[in-house]
Amino acid sequence: MNLRPLAVFLCMTLAAFAQNDGKVSLRTLCFQHVDDIREVQVLQGPEGKESGVPVKLFTSAFSDAVEISVKDGILRFAVPVEDAEAGKPAFRVVAEAKSPGGERQLAIFFPSGDKDMPYRVSLMDESESSFPMGSTRIYNLTPTDARFTIGERAAEIASGKMAVLDLPEKVNALNQATVRFYLKNRDGEWEVISSTVWQATDGMRGLALAFLHPTTKTPTVNCLQETPPWRLPKLE
Repeated sequence: MNLRPLAVFLCMTLAAFAQNDGKVSLRTLCFQHVDDIREVQVLQGPEGKESGVPVKLFTSAFSDAVEISVKDGILRFAVPVEDAEAGKPAFRVVAEAKSPGGERQLAIFFPSGDKDMPYRVSLMDESESSFPMGSTRIYNLTPTDARFTIGERAAEIASGKMAVLDLPEKVNALNQATVRFYLKNRDGEWEVISSTVWQATDGMRGLALAFLHPTTKTPTVNCLQETPPWRLPKLE
């Protein structure tokens, strides 16, 4: 997999985020597991005396939310060090990122290609003011330009960039919209990579990750639609 556009995207994204401290409800999504790390600890407390809040890394679903504290605008993710000696660090940091602010945040984990820091993290504010209901957030992690359409909504996204599409208005009798993903070929023409239909509703949001499959090197797009857990009915 070509990690260059991914690295460019993450560097630009993280540089733009302002620091934010305080209590945060955090969820995660993992693009691809590295070193079979399927759970991380969000480090809390002063350096050398940290405790960890565990959170799962799922590749096909969002994790449950955990409540954490953010200090100095930085989130550090680690794994426990087995048989750590007295006076030695009890955790090994595998990723860190600047907080974008907001009381609800989503951490998306990507392979970094760095042996010492195996994951890179894109942290996004997933509050509805930043990520509205009915919209779709799209990450282009391919090495070329991409085009994404949902009904009449369309966005051309440069390699390593992100875009947001609003809820479409042109739908079929079942309230569905056609969703297509294109990549620009060597002739500079748009080539359809995938085509499907989504339910168009302001009761859900979408997240799309476009990338080259690490094994087959074929263009792939993973799309997740969900109703955020805070909007689900509460059981008595």
